[in-house]
Amino acid sequence: MMGFIRERLGRGGRKTGGFLLLEALVAVSIMAFVLSVLPAGVVLSRKSVQKATDVVGARLVAEAVLTNEFSVPYLVPGTNSGTLDGYEWSTLVRESQFLQEAYPSRQWVPYDVIIQVPVPNGPMVTLQTIRVGRSS
Repeated sequence: MMGFIRERLGRGGRKTGGFLLLEALVAVSIMAFVLSVLPAGVVLSRKSVQKATDVVGARLVAEAVLTNEFSVPYLVPGTNSGTLDGYEWSTLVRESQFLQEAYPSRQWVPYDVIIQVPVPNGPMVTLQTIRVGRSS
């Protein structure tokens, strides 16, 4: 099998090694093709990773808002909003009429709690849950 390096006789009868011009051109063209495709894949991968990071960050903010804002025994129906870690969030608290009719109680009131966190250049992260609060 012939290798890429060819031996030739140089001046004075000495052997010299080297690549043929065609072999060098093929190697350069393959490298150019690989290097032209590679940056597009890296950019696409970085965008995907950034978007996933933003969605996970928004989800963590929604869970933190749920933990911090709704750990009180008396929930107040209405809306609220704020900013946490660079993410804007908004909440909606309303009495759950369906659950109140299905499970009547004089002491407890079921509330629908909806937390929304918009993701920059992405979807809206929505966290919905039910909290039970004391009736006032």
